[in-house]
Amino acid sequence: MRKIYLLISQTGTLFSRGIKWYTKQPYNHSAISTDKYFPVFWSFARRWPRLPFPGCFVKEEFNKGTYALFPDTDCVVMAFEVEDEKAEKADAILDKHINSKKRYGYNYPTIFSTVLLGKAKASKKNRRTCAEFVAYVLSESDIHAFEKQLQMVHPMDVLNDFSQNIIYKGKMIDIGKEDLL
Repeated sequence: MRKIYLLISQTGTLFSRGIKWYTKQPYNHSAISTDKYFPVFWSFARRWPRLPFPGCFVKEEFNKGTYALFPDTDCVVMAFEVEDEKAEKADAILDKHINSKKRYGYNYPTIFSTVLLGKAKASKKNRRTCAEFVAYVLSESDIHAFEKQLQMVHPMDVLNDFSQNIIYKGKMIDIGKEDLL
């Protein structure tokens, strides 16, 4: 058995505050890791912490990058065990993205169509939103199937589906190693 980790957060950037205001949801970013990479998470987000554009496939670490600029980031970390075979499938997807980072970009049309219009928009090749990517990894690894199109998955869907696996809830700056064991 191996572990999968999910991170759901709300940073406080202008972009994320706008999404929070519009959706009325407490969290609007998600990322994923396996025990192979933990405590590093992977997602689609801003390339540079101070600029909302461009977005791309990114490596995220507690209290570094965007999270260092926003130490009061609210977050939830979830962890659960899966069969080795499923974790290896997740690792393979992450490895593919890590090894070809420059090929991937943020899926802006989907974020705007799902948040503003509530409609799924087909993703362009190699473009995803953060929640769409987490849902994609979980789905393609046969770990979890969402009851909606992957483009429509919101970070709160991830949190709701895995809420029984919370290992930490609080401010990003307050996370200690003992909280994540």
